[in-house]
Amino acid sequence: MFCKNCGTQLKDDAAFCANCGMRIVPVGQSDTETVESPVPAATPYEEDFYKPPVRSKKFLQILVIIAAVLIVAVISCFITALVLKKQNMDKDMTAQEITAQEVTAEKEDSVADASVHETDEGQKLYTEVKDENQQESQPIDEPLEEVSQYVLPNSDSAYLSQEDLFGLTKEECRLARNELYARHGRRFDDEELQNYFNEKDWYTGYIDPADFDDSVLNDFEVANRDLIVLYEEGMGYR
Repeated sequence: MFCKNCGTQLKDDAAFCANCGMRIVPVGQSDTETVESPVPAATPYEEDFYKPPVRSKKFLQILVIIAAVLIVAVISCFITALVLKKQNMDKDMTAQEITAQEVTAEKEDSVADASVHETDEGQKLYTEVKDENQQESQPIDEPLEEVSQYVLPNSDSAYLSQEDLFGLTKEECRLARNELYARHGRRFDDEELQNYFNEKDWYTGYIDPADFDDSVLNDFEVANRDLIVLYEEGMGYR
Protein backbone atom coordinates (compact mmCIF):
# COMPACT_ATOMS: atom_id res chain seq x y z
CA MET A 1 0.00 0.00 0.00
CA PHE A 2 1.26 3.47 -0.98
CA CYS A 3 0.47 6.98 0.24
CA LYS A 4 -1.80 8.85 -2.15
CA ASN A 5 -0.10 12.12 -1.32
CA CYS A 6 3.62 11.37 -1.55
CA GLY A 7 3.73 7.81 -2.89
CA THR A 8 5.65 6.41 0.02
CA GLN A 9 5.16 2.69 0.52
CA LEU A 10 3.29 2.00 3.74
CA LYS A 11 2.45 -0.97 5.88
CA ASP A 12 -0.93 -2.53 5.32
CA ASP A 13 -2.22 -1.54 8.78
CA ALA A 14 -0.75 2.00 8.78
CA ALA A 15 -3.20 4.75 9.69
CA PHE A 16 -0.91 7.69 8.80
CA CYS A 17 1.92 8.23 6.30
CA ALA A 18 5.30 8.13 7.99
CA ASN A 19 6.66 10.63 5.42
CA CYS A 20 3.99 13.32 5.01
CA GLY A 21 1.71 12.48 7.87
CA MET A 22 -1.43 12.18 5.79
CA ARG A 23 -4.19 9.95 7.18
CA ILE A 24 -4.47 6.71 5.26
CA VAL A 25 -8.04 5.73 4.32
CA PRO A 26 -8.46 1.94 4.22
CA VAL A 27 -9.69 0.37 1.01
CA GLY A 28 -13.49 0.49 0.75
CA GLN A 29 -13.92 3.55 3.09
CA SER A 30 -14.71 7.00 1.78
CA ASP A 31 -12.40 9.89 2.59
CA THR A 32 -15.37 11.90 3.76
CA GLU A 33 -16.43 9.37 6.39
CA THR A 34 -15.60 10.46 9.85
CA VAL A 35 -14.00 7.93 12.06
CA GLU A 36 -15.30 8.51 15.54
CA SER A 37 -12.58 8.25 18.04
CA PRO A 38 -13.49 6.14 21.05
CA VAL A 39 -14.47 8.10 24.16
CA PRO A 40 -11.94 7.35 26.83
CA ALA A 41 -13.35 5.87 29.98
CA ALA A 42 -13.42 8.08 33.02
CA THR A 43 -10.49 7.67 35.28
CA PRO A 44 -11.07 6.38 38.80
CA TYR A 45 -10.09 9.80 40.12
CA GLU A 46 -12.78 11.55 38.11
CA GLU A 47 -15.39 9.01 39.20
CA ASP A 48 -14.47 9.19 42.88
CA PHE A 49 -13.96 12.97 43.02
CA TYR A 50 -16.33 14.59 45.65
CA LYS A 51 -18.42 17.42 44.30
CA PRO A 52 -19.85 19.54 47.18
CA PRO A 53 -23.53 20.35 46.99
CA VAL A 54 -24.38 23.80 45.79
CA ARG A 55 -25.70 25.98 48.66
CA SER A 56 -28.42 28.38 47.75
CA LYS A 57 -28.30 32.02 48.79
CA LYS A 58 -31.52 31.61 50.78
CA PHE A 59 -29.97 28.85 52.87
CA LEU A 60 -26.93 31.02 53.64
CA GLN A 61 -29.17 33.92 54.63
CA ILE A 62 -31.03 31.67 57.06
CA LEU A 63 -27.74 30.59 58.64
CA VAL A 64 -26.66 34.22 59.07
CA ILE A 65 -30.00 35.14 60.70
CA ILE A 66 -29.80 32.20 63.14
CA ALA A 67 -26.23 33.12 64.12
CA ALA A 68 -27.22 36.76 64.70
CA VAL A 69 -30.17 35.72 66.89
CA LEU A 70 -27.92 33.49 69.00
CA ILE A 71 -25.35 36.27 69.47
CA VAL A 72 -28.06 38.74 70.53
CA ALA A 73 -29.48 36.20 73.00
CA VAL A 74 -26.07 35.57 74.58
CA ILE A 75 -25.37 39.31 74.94
CA SER A 76 -28.82 39.88 76.47
CA CYS A 77 -28.27 37.13 79.04
CA PHE A 78 -24.88 38.57 79.97
CA ILE A 79 -26.26 42.10 80.42
CA THR A 80 -29.20 40.79 82.46
CA ALA A 81 -26.83 38.88 84.76
CA LEU A 82 -24.73 42.01 85.32
CA VAL A 83 -27.81 44.12 86.13
CA LEU A 84 -29.12 41.54 88.63
CA LYS A 85 -25.69 41.28 90.26
CA LYS A 86 -25.46 45.05 90.65
CA GLN A 87 -28.97 45.22 92.12
CA ASN A 88 -28.09 42.53 94.68
CA MET A 89 -24.88 44.36 95.61
CA ASP A 90 -26.82 47.62 96.06
CA LYS A 91 -29.35 45.83 98.29
CA ASP A 92 -26.57 44.28 100.39
CA MET A 93 -24.80 47.65 100.78
CA THR A 94 -28.07 49.34 101.75
CA ALA A 95 -28.80 46.65 104.34
CA GLN A 96 -25.28 46.96 105.76
CA GLU A 97 -25.59 50.75 105.99
CA ILE A 98 -28.93 50.46 107.78
CA THR A 99 -27.49 47.88 110.19
CA ALA A 100 -24.43 50.05 110.84
CA GLN A 101 -26.64 53.07 111.52
CA GLU A 102 -28.81 51.07 113.92
CA VAL A 103 -25.75 49.74 115.76
CA THR A 104 -24.27 53.23 115.96
CA ALA A 105 -27.54 54.66 117.25
CA GLU A 106 -27.82 51.90 119.87
CA LYS A 107 -24.22 52.46 120.93
CA GLU A 108 -24.77 56.22 121.20
CA ASP A 109 -27.91 55.66 123.25
CA SER A 110 -26.12 53.22 125.56
CA VAL A 111 -23.18 55.59 125.96
CA ALA A 112 -25.54 58.48 126.68
CA ASP A 113 -27.40 56.39 129.27
CA ALA A 114 -24.11 55.32 130.84
CA SER A 115 -22.88 58.92 130.90
CA VAL A 116 -26.06 60.11 132.60
CA HIS A 117 -25.85 57.28 135.12
CA GLU A 118 -22.18 57.92 135.76
CA THR A 119 -22.85 61.63 136.07
CA ASP A 120 -25.57 61.07 138.63
CA GLU A 121 -23.48 58.56 140.57
CA GLY A 122 -20.38 60.73 140.32
CA GLN A 123 -22.28 63.79 141.54
CA LYS A 124 -23.65 61.78 144.45
CA LEU A 125 -20.17 60.46 145.30
CA TYR A 126 -18.70 63.96 145.03
CA THR A 127 -21.37 65.30 147.39
CA GLU A 128 -20.71 62.54 149.93
CA VAL A 129 -16.96 63.08 149.80
CA LYS A 130 -17.43 66.84 150.12
CA ASP A 131 -19.68 66.38 153.15
CA GLU A 132 -17.20 64.03 154.76
CA ASN A 133 -14.36 66.48 154.18
CA GLN A 134 -16.39 69.26 155.74
CA GLN A 135 -17.25 67.12 158.76
CA GLU A 136 -13.79 65.67 159.28
CA SER A 137 -10.55 67.57 159.50
CA GLN A 138 -8.20 64.69 160.18
CA PRO A 139 -4.65 64.93 158.84
CA ILE A 140 -3.78 62.93 155.72
CA ASP A 141 -1.38 60.04 156.36
CA GLU A 142 0.47 60.48 153.03
CA PRO A 143 1.82 63.80 151.81
CA LEU A 144 -0.24 65.44 149.09
CA GLU A 145 2.80 65.54 146.84
CA GLU A 146 3.18 61.76 146.99
CA VAL A 147 -0.52 61.15 146.34
CA SER A 148 -0.42 63.36 143.24
CA GLN A 149 2.30 61.12 141.82
CA TYR A 150 -0.43 58.66 140.70
CA VAL A 151 -3.60 59.02 138.66
CA LEU A 152 -5.15 56.14 140.63
CA PRO A 153 -3.06 55.63 143.79
CA ASN A 154 -4.62 52.34 144.91
CA SER A 155 -5.10 50.69 141.50
CA ASP A 156 -2.58 48.00 142.49
CA SER A 157 -4.08 47.10 145.86
CA ALA A 158 -7.90 47.41 145.58
CA TYR A 159 -10.67 46.73 143.11
CA LEU A 160 -11.87 49.98 141.53
CA SER A 161 -15.42 50.81 140.41
CA GLN A 162 -16.90 53.01 137.71
CA GLU A 163 -17.36 55.73 140.31
CA ASP A 164 -13.60 55.78 140.92
CA LEU A 165 -13.07 56.57 137.24
CA PHE A 166 -15.71 59.28 136.98
CA GLY A 167 -14.36 62.56 135.66
CA LEU A 168 -11.16 61.13 134.16
CA THR A 169 -10.28 62.53 130.73
CA LYS A 170 -9.16 60.44 127.78
CA GLU A 171 -5.50 61.22 128.49
CA GLU A 172 -5.87 60.49 132.22
CA CYS A 173 -7.39 57.08 131.44
CA ARG A 174 -4.45 56.33 129.16
CA LEU A 175 -1.99 57.29 131.90
CA ALA A 176 -3.90 55.27 134.50
CA ARG A 177 -3.72 52.13 132.36
CA ASN A 178 0.01 52.45 131.69
CA GLU A 179 0.57 53.36 135.32
CA LEU A 180 -0.16 49.72 136.16
CA TYR A 181 2.73 48.60 133.95
CA ALA A 182 5.06 51.40 135.04
CA ARG A 183 4.77 50.23 138.67
CA HIS A 184 6.62 47.06 137.57
CA GLY A 185 9.45 48.90 135.80
CA ARG A 186 8.20 48.68 132.22
CA ARG A 187 9.66 51.12 129.73
CA PHE A 188 7.60 52.62 126.87
CA ASP A 189 8.17 53.10 123.16
CA ASP A 190 5.97 56.20 123.25
CA GLU A 191 8.30 59.11 124.05
CA GLU A 192 5.52 61.15 125.65
CA LEU A 193 4.61 58.34 128.05
CA GLN A 194 8.25 57.65 128.88
CA ASN A 195 8.92 61.31 129.68
CA TYR A 196 5.79 61.45 131.86
CA PHE A 197 6.83 58.52 134.04
CA ASN A 198 10.47 59.60 134.15
CA GLU A 199 9.29 62.62 136.16
CA LYS A 200 7.73 60.40 138.84
CA ASP A 201 9.80 59.71 141.93
CA TRP A 202 8.47 56.18 142.30
CA TYR A 203 9.23 55.11 138.71
CA THR A 204 12.27 53.09 137.71
CA GLY A 205 12.10 51.84 134.15
CA TYR A 206 14.40 48.91 133.45
CA ILE A 207 12.36 46.41 131.36
CA ASP A 208 12.11 46.89 127.60
CA PRO A 209 8.56 46.66 126.16
CA ALA A 210 9.43 43.52 124.17
CA ASP A 211 10.69 41.76 127.31
CA PHE A 212 7.81 42.74 129.60
CA ASP A 213 5.46 39.94 130.70
CA ASP A 214 1.88 40.81 131.70
CA SER A 215 1.85 37.90 134.12
CA VAL A 216 3.58 40.12 136.70
CA LEU A 217 0.30 42.02 137.17
CA ASN A 218 -1.67 40.93 140.23
CA ASP A 219 -5.42 40.27 140.29
CA PHE A 220 -6.24 43.85 141.33
CA GLU A 221 -4.19 45.31 138.49
CA VAL A 222 -5.65 42.99 135.83
CA ALA A 223 -9.25 43.71 136.91
CA ASN A 224 -8.63 47.47 137.13
CA ARG A 225 -6.95 47.53 133.71
CA ASP A 226 -9.99 45.83 132.13
CA LEU A 227 -12.31 48.21 133.98
CA ILE A 228 -10.45 51.25 132.61
CA VAL A 229 -10.70 49.86 129.06
CA LEU A 230 -14.45 49.30 129.52
CA TYR A 231 -14.86 52.84 130.85
CA GLU A 232 -12.92 54.25 127.88
CA GLU A 233 -15.18 52.41 125.45
CA GLY A 234 -18.30 53.62 127.23
CA MET A 235 -17.08 57.22 127.12
CA GLY A 236 -16.13 56.93 123.44
CA TYR A 237 -12.41 57.40 124.17
CA ARG A 238 -11.49 54.22 122.22
